[in-house]
Amino acid sequence: MESTFHVFTSKGKQFTVKLKWITCFPALASLIHTTPGPIKLSLDSDQLGFLVQWLEMCETDPEEPYEEYELDLPVKYALKLLKAIDIVREIESAAKYLQCKNLQMAAILVLGGFP
Repeated sequence: MESTFHVFTSKGKQFTVKLKWITCFPALASLIHTTPGPIKLSLDSDQLGFLVQWLEMCETDPEEPYEEYELDLPVKYALKLLKAIDIVREIESAAKYLQCKNLQMAAILVLGGFP
């Protein structure tokens, strides 16, 4: 399953982004299910690129059922996915604090490991 969301620049330019849905990331699934409506956040290309890489890194078990992770919302609400940028900032801070250049390792530490 893919999730589609739209990113708007400060000048109003729109980008449509598709991501494979993540089957092993309950923290992100919880954000999507508990946050009402779309969330507008300012992202630069580096932040968006890191978010995409981070989400792809989390996908480990293709046998996991997709049903509980499906977005049962219109595409415009998929913007809620971008709320995860707050967690990304925590990961970047952890990497600096730990003097760790491997952001994937910092992500594992911040998120408490994979389920």
